[in-house]
Parts: sequence; structure tokens; C-alpha cells
Amino acid sequence: MIFRSDKESTSAEHEEELRVKIKRPTPIVTYVLIGLNILAYLAMLVVQKVFDLSQTEALVLFGAKVNVLISLGQYWRLFTCMFLHIGVVHLLCNCWAIYVFGRTAEMMFGRIRFIIIYIISGIAGSVASFVFSNAIGAGASGAIFGIVGGFFYLWFKSRELFKRIFGPTLFVVLGINFFIGITQPGVDLWAHLVGLLFGLLAAFVVGFNKEKVQPIQRYVTLFAIIAFTVAGVIYGAGLWGIG
Repeated sequence: MIFRSDKESTSAEHEEELRVKIKRPTPIVTYVLIGLNILAYLAMLVVQKVFDLSQTEALVLFGAKVNVLISLGQYWRLFTCMFLHIGVVHLLCNCWAIYVFGRTAEMMFGRIRFIIIYIISGIAGSVASFVFSNAIGAGASGAIFGIVGGFFYLWFKSRELFKRIFGPTLFVVLGINFFIGITQPGVDLWAHLVGLLFGLLAAFVVGFNKEKVQPIQRYVTLFAIIAFTVAGVIYGAGLWGIG
């Protein structure tokens, strides 16, 4: 007969509890997000064709990140730019990433919490791009990196379970993407990095599906998210403002 120590028993029970929480529902939110990105791109193509607009003009019209306009008060662009894409390759790559990572995230966090992580990290990535890049910005990359950042919440809850589920895969994916971000022009590396970090922070706010997050953990992390986001918007507005 084999006996387990109290510590081992507690760890096993904790991992079993996490497995129970991590169910596999139909990833409706994931499919909706993909659909919204595709619809936004198709609508932009139609308007671009009908009104004979350039791609840049269409992006600006539909809500891309334009620093000067954001500085003038169009802060909604920090949200809408998450659903716009510059070219079909950009769109397809991001939709594939949402499909691959979104299904797992929706399973781990549940639909509402997944949406919260996606939006927080996406907006945070937009704010980072607003501060560090003057180029017109669009894309779901910040939110996608936020999904990956959310996965690392499991590392803080159960490192053994994290290793069994993800192994070295996440680190390889991040390494490849950061290498591309450093070596390839036009990639908004700051949006990726900040999206990744804020995805993790957002996971600390919402917790896993049906997990009861400690109030101190939730509200301290939420305060940090709001404070850094507001500070970034204020700094960016002063940096790119006219006059």
C-alpha cells in the first residue's frame, strides 16, 4: 500500500479541482470573435470599393489607431482597431491564432471571463502602440498575446499541470513571435509585449471558470490595470497632441 503525504494529497486535489473547472464547452465566443474580424474586413473592402478609397483611408474611417485623432478625443479607436486588419494575410493569421488559442482559453476561463481578458489585453496593446508608435495601427495581435498571457495564470496556480498541458510550446511560440517582432519591420512589438502582460493581469482579476478569486487579488490587480492604462493614454495624448 502506498501512502501520500498531506502536501502531495493537497496538490493532487488542487489539480483535480482545476481539471473539473476546465471543461470543454462549445467555443462560441471564439467563433464570434473570428466572425467579427472577418465581417469588419469584408465591410471595409466593400466601402473601399464603393467609395473608391485607399486602404489607409478605409482603415481610418473604420476606426484604426491614428495617434493624432486619439489625442483629439477619439479614444474609441483604441478598441475598434482590435477588429481591423491590414490585408488578408494579416487577417487570416490572426483569425487562425484566435481559433487555436481562443478555444483553450474559453475552456479554461469560461465565456465571459475570456471576453474580459481579450478586451483588456487588446486595449492595453493598443495603448502601448499609441505610446510607442506613430504608425497607423490595426489588428488583434495585442488581444491574441493577451490570451497567451492568460495561460500563464495556470503556471501560478499549478506549475505541474501547466507543464503537462502546455509543455514548452508556449515558450517556443513566444520566442518565435518575439524574434519576428525584432527582425521584421511593421510588427508592433510593444503591443505584443504589453498585451501578453495585461492578459496575465486580467486572468488574475477574473480567475478560471467558476473560480472564486480573492478580493485583494482582484481589486489590486484591477487597480494596476486601470492606472497603467489611463497613464498610457494621458502620456500618449500629450506626446502626439497638436499644439
